[in-house]
Amino acid sequence: GFEAVVGRLTQLKREFYSHDFPGDKLFQVILKGLRFGTPVMVEQWLTDINLPRPASVRVLESSVATQATFKNYAVSFKKGQVTLSELNLIKRIKAINIRWERYYPTRDDVTQCKNCFRFGHGQTNCSMLARCTKCGGEHLAKQCFKELGNIRICANCEGNHSPFNRNCKARRDFIEKRDAKKRPPAAARYIPAPIPETSAWNNRLNWGPPPPAPTVLPAHAAQAAHAAHAAHAAPQQLPEQTPQPQPQPQQLPQAVQPMLSQTEQMKLLLQPLQQQIHQMQEQIITLQKHILLHGFEAVVGRLTQLKREFSSHDFPGDKLFQVILKGLRFSTPVMVEQWLTDINLPRPASVRVLESSVATQATFKYYVVSFKKGQVTLSELNLIKRIKAINIRWERYYPTRDDVTQCENCFRFGHGQTNCSMLARCTKCGGEHLAKQCFKELGNIRICANCEGNHSPFNRNCKARRDFIEKRDAKKRPPAADRYIPAPIPETSAWNNRLNWEPPPPAPTVLPTHAVHAAHAAHAAHAAPQHGFEAVVGRLTQLKREFSSHDFPGDKLFQVILKGLRFSTPVMVEQWLTDINLPRPASVRVLESSVATQATFKYYVVSFKKDDVTQCENCFRFGHGQTNCSMLARCTKCGGEHLAKQCFKELGNIRICANCEGNHSPFYRNCKARRDFIEKRDAKKRPPAADRYIPALIPERRLGTTG
Repeated sequence: GFEAVVGRLTQLKREFYSHDFPGDKLFQVILKGLRFGTPVMVEQWLTDINLPRPASVRVLESSVATQATFKNYAVSFKKGQVTLSELNLIKRIKAINIRWERYYPTRDDVTQCKNCFRFGHGQTNCSMLARCTKCGGEHLAKQCFKELGNIRICANCEGNHSPFNRNCKARRDFIEKRDAKKRPPAAARYIPAPIPETSAWNNRLNWGPPPPAPTVLPAHAAQAAHAAHAAHAAPQQLPEQTPQPQPQPQQLPQAVQPMLSQTEQMKLLLQPLQQQIHQMQEQIITLQKHILLHGFEAVVGRLTQLKREFSSHDFPGDKLFQVILKGLRFSTPVMVEQWLTDINLPRPASVRVLESSVATQATFKYYVVSFKKGQVTLSELNLIKRIKAINIRWERYYPTRDDVTQCENCFRFGHGQTNCSMLARCTKCGGEHLAKQCFKELGNIRICANCEGNHSPFNRNCKARRDFIEKRDAKKRPPAADRYIPAPIPETSAWNNRLNWEPPPPAPTVLPTHAVHAAHAAHAAHAAPQHGFEAVVGRLTQLKREFSSHDFPGDKLFQVILKGLRFSTPVMVEQWLTDINLPRPASVRVLESSVATQATFKYYVVSFKKDDVTQCENCFRFGHGQTNCSMLARCTKCGGEHLAKQCFKELGNIRICANCEGNHSPFYRNCKARRDFIEKRDAKKRPPAADRYIPALIPERRLGTTG
């Protein structure tokens, strides 16, 4: 097994590394609030309060880097030993208030070992020789006696930097090789077959003249031709046949002559088009060869060089890491880009002002800063608190996903601005120029570049936009023949006869006839209750059979935790909830974890029946909501067909329900009309008894004689 191989390699003192199994990963939490203490002390304190011994305790680097007053500790337990809800019950350690949070490690683009500094594995499963962070030698940094001053020798590329430097050449090479494996090779991509040089349609496209009419030969020439043909096609002696006279050639009508002349003219006009088609075919074949030989980037470069209009899409690995920079008042995207470069951050791929901050006229502008993936992480950016003596903050940018991707350059749908090489179009008149270069005076009129309507090209009700969505959704939806359509329920079921609970045929008996009939009638009356799930459960319970069943999906309970009560029992809690006009709970029980930890306050698990009744707030009827209701509004006081604020009836504390005319609100949960609606709805949901699987019962005893 795996352990034997690891043990053998360790015994042979081989250098190797491995990976964790998915089930061996640890449950990690963050312990916040402790001012003083080391990881060893924290581990001992947790053990003293009867928690399982942690697998590891370490100080979170971000709390040290920011010089926080309270240290944050990453505590790791084995899976299943403890849960976050149990830890949250522990509020104090050594008379210090603490809190627990789930730990989410920052996913770096590269996994790097902190023991040997190589890439692709972690420190936990590494059995390589440790290497020095100063000189790169095979020893620990605290055992290094070399005096290098400010010089550092990277253990991976021998450059003058730390082995964790993000711009390390070895790091970049590792990322490049890994991404090259992820991307499909050029040969595996879809490449259309080249157009053949010769086609069966070429002869048709030559538009050649019609075949010549048959010529009339002299009689002796015709006889000689027939004799030659007979000698070539029939070597055997055939009887001599008299030659048939050749038909006289018919003269073409006068109306056909103009058609022939028009055909010749069309042939002359199509020659330039044929040449252009031939040139385009050659260009397509050339591009296909470039794709096969050089790849996607070479084709994009070639099309750009030829100034062709085209659009493409990003590879998944080429997407950018985007963050929002908040807090800057007076600046431009160019200035922000320069300031970020001055504080030794990698140069952003782009910086732009967030439109929402401009539209709302906020005091501070928000900038969307885009970096290439792997250059920087959000945790590193959060360490930068000030730029140009101005307090700033960073947040992850989540773009609003629209239902359609629309280019901001050519305004077409299906691709973005980044990869668009189409001609730019105007937002005012729809022409092939930028809006700032448009000199047309149209006033309030706008001409959409897609449908030529009087609106902006980004209008959500644009006809071209709706057509694009309709075509896209039509491709996504499966055809009617591929959808799952359940078979109709048969009118009669093969289980009906079994569910009749018919008694078994009686054995031969010597009893009188009237006695036998009386016995069978009594057995049938006893063994044939009303059919259905409840009847079967009742019958099995009556027979004291061992069986198990499951709840219907609609019968499951809605469970909540009630916190804060000190001195009470489940019966008292149930009565208190009923006293404040809540529906009676299905069950109330004490949460075991609150008893096990001896908490001051007990936690109660309260279960209610699920109520999924939709009730309209306009007409108070059941089965629909207020949004789609066109009924007359009804009053919550008297139940009349008017609003409550228009009601002038003086009823005092009396309320007339609009549904059942009872003395309660129309939203009362025990309303008779509400219960009737739920009963009818549930009766429709449950399948009839004949369609359920019900096992046959074992008869108690057969009627017959006993010796």
